[in-house]
Amino acid sequence: MVTSLSKLAALIQDGSVPAWLRETVTAKRAEILSALEQNQPYTLTGPHGEAVIIQRAAEAAAAA
Repeated sequence: MVTSLSKLAALIQDGSVPAWLRETVTAKRAEILSALEQNQPYTLTGPHGEAVIIQRAAEAAAAA
C-alpha cells in the first residue's frame, strides 16, 4: 500500500504501477489535488474495475 503522494509519484516514475494508473494520475492531477485540498478522497477506477482511493492522511498519522 502506498501511503503518500511522494511515494506514489516515485512508483509512477520508475514504472512500478500499471499504465492506466500512471495515465490517470497524470490526466487528473489538478482534480486530485483540489479534492485533497478540500480534505475529500479521490477515487480512480481502472479498466477492470480496480479502485484506488487517494485521501489525506489523518493529521496525527502525518505527524508521526
